[in-house]
Order: sequence, then C-alpha cells, then structure tokens
Amino acid sequence: MLLTKRQTLFLVVICLLASKVQRLPSLISTDLGRHGYFVFLIMGMIDFVMLLLCLGFNKLAGKTTTYELTQKTGGAFYSKLIFLLFAIYFLFNSILPYEAVHDLFGNILFDHLSWPLYSVVLGLTIFFIASKGLKNMGRLAEVFFYIIVLSFLMLLILGASTSNLRLTLPVCDIDGELLVQICFKYNIWFGDFIIIYMFVGKIKQDDGSLGWPVAVAILVATLVLTFAYMVFYGLYQEISGEQNSLISAISQFALLGLDIGRVDWFLVLFFQFAAVISSSTYLLLASKCFLAVFLGEEKASDKADIKRKKLVCFYVVLTLLTALIYFLDIFIFKSNQEGVALMASFTKWLGVAVVFVLPVILLITASVFAKKRKKQEKNLQNRFKNLSFLKNSKKTTKASVLLEKKLRKLEGGEK
Repeated sequence: MLLTKRQTLFLVVICLLASKVQRLPSLISTDLGRHGYFVFLIMGMIDFVMLLLCLGFNKLAGKTTTYELTQKTGGAFYSKLIFLLFAIYFLFNSILPYEAVHDLFGNILFDHLSWPLYSVVLGLTIFFIASKGLKNMGRLAEVFFYIIVLSFLMLLILGASTSNLRLTLPVCDIDGELLVQICFKYNIWFGDFIIIYMFVGKIKQDDGSLGWPVAVAILVATLVLTFAYMVFYGLYQEISGEQNSLISAISQFALLGLDIGRVDWFLVLFFQFAAVISSSTYLLLASKCFLAVFLGEEKASDKADIKRKKLVCFYVVLTLLTALIYFLDIFIFKSNQEGVALMASFTKWLGVAVVFVLPVILLITASVFAKKRKKQEKNLQNRFKNLSFLKNSKKTTKASVLLEKKLRKLEGGEK
C-alpha cells in the first residue's frame, strides 16, 4: 500500500487545478466569450458523474489493482489495451501543466529567458520528482496542498474585488451548438479523476476504497472553477483571449494599496507548485502504464533480480518520456496558441474514449470480477463445510490453511 486516502484526495485536487486555471480560460474565451464558464460547469458535472463510476469500480475492486482486475477478467491483451490508453492520456496531461508553468516563466515573468534552457531545468525537475515514486508523490501533495489551494483562493478573492460579474450576462443568447463543440474540443483538459484508477489497490485504510470526500471535492472545485472564469472574463471581456494565464492575470488590478507593486506574484509562484506536482504525477503514471503494457505490473512476490530489472526499465521509460516532453515543448509548443490548438485537435477522440467511455467499461469489468470472486468464495466455503473433506484432523488443518490462502489471494491480499 502506497497512499492514504487524504493523499489521494490531495493529488486529485492538485491535478484538477493545475492546468484548468491557467491557459484553458483564455482558449475558451476566444470561442465562447462571456458564456465560457458553461464549459467548466458542464464538463465538471460530467466529470462528477464519471467519478461516481470510478468510485464504484474502486469499491468493487477492493485491494485488487486495476491491472490485476482487468487481466483476471478480460485477459492480458485487454489489460494492456486499457493501460496503453491510460499511458497516452497521462502523457498528454503531463504536457499541459508543464507548458503552463513554462509559459509563465518564459513569456510572462522573464521574457528574455532562454526557452530551451529553461525547459531542460523544468524537465529535470519533473523527472526527479517522478523518479521518487508514488509514495513520495503523496507526501509532496500533503506538504504543498494547503499552500496551493490557499494561494488560488486568495488570488480569486483579489480578482473578484475588481471584476464586474454582470458582464457574463445574459445567458439567453448562448450558442448551444458551439458550446457542445468547445466542450468536445477541450475535453482532454478534464477527467483528472482518471488517476484514481492507478491508485486502486494501493490505498491504505479499511478496504482501500474512496468515499464521498472525493466526490464533494470535485463538485466544489467545479463550482469554484466556474466562478473563476466569470471573474476572469469580468476583468478582461473581449481581450480575455490575449491573457495566456488566468492565474497570473486575475489579480492584476488589485495592488492591495501598496506602493511596492504586485505582491500577489508570490501567490502566483506558490500556485505553480501545483503545475510541477501535476506534471510529475502524470509523467510517473504514464511511465508505469507503459511499463505495465510491455512487462506487466510489478508484484510483491517478484524476485529481487526481476524487480531490479523492472526498476531499470522504469528509469529508461521515464527518461524517454521526459525527453519526448522536452522535444514537444521545444518544437511544437514554443508557439503556444498554435501548439495547444494542434494538441486539442489531436486529442479530442482520445479524451472521449478515456474520460467518457472507459469508466463505463471498467465498471462493467469490475462487476464481472466481483461476481466471479463471490462465486469462487462460495464454492470454497461449501467445499470447506463438506464433511467428507474434513475427514481427519490433518486434512482439516491443511484444508483450512489452503482455504485461507485462496481467500486472501482472491481479496488481493497476495500480489
């Protein structure tokens, strides 16, 4: 077991905030203007519904990992196909916060900063954090979570104090067809709950299943993000599309009555911890998924030499993916708007498959797995109760031990 429930919740919220409140509002405002907040509201509600399916999967799986569950239910090919989709999805989601923090430093804070050189530093940073594994990632989320959330809320309050929210009205003239198109176009920015599938079977406490706190957190975050867009558009109106980052622009007109300039930049920089943690988390998960596709998932019972080889392969995959992110950053995303537009057009159907379709398929898979497990447990219990099976004390002892081992294995206690 690697994560506590609190660490899991913190990671989900950090990944949810990291990219949505930076460049995405600018992109949406270019197409939808004052009605852009409906994208955050609608996609957030869809995420909430899909999250409920994910939590149902988590409850049915118990302490069995997602890879093990899909492999036992659908076979090796089925599990590898699922994890290949996860890997590609996580890789693209690692690029989004990476580009957001790079854009802030390379184009806003230090416009003379060498783009390729800074990308090397940022790439090494996320590589180092991801290489430390999931347990340390959870601890990192615990350390920075309150700083990140408090910084964002303070920036939002500063922005709301000078924003004219009435400029987001009226809503009666909204273009419904265009709204659906924009939701479809930028769906890769949503679905952060998908990372929970990678934590299933690795969560401490009780049966390892997450409960209502995650659902409440997603729901609250959706409402806050919707309000954040309204504040953002209320400040900039028609020129909102020219503001690359909401997080750096939202408090621009609130100087706190001081003569030393924008002290809110400290809050902006604190919030960028979220981008670094999110990019590192997605990079780690993408590496784990690719490794599972080619080598299978690591088990506690693996011998030392096999685990050592898998660890070496993990570092190789992590290095290759970091190099790929660097390559995309330098040659594709240096022109920010064009790079993001290209990525959005390329990932539309991937987002639909992973965020909207896959949770339904996985919930059905978990239901089949749970039924099979109950049937096997019932058969074992009936066999144990059979008097002929318990003929003498020696056989009774052996049968009890055998039954206990099989039941533990079915529950995912043995890897």
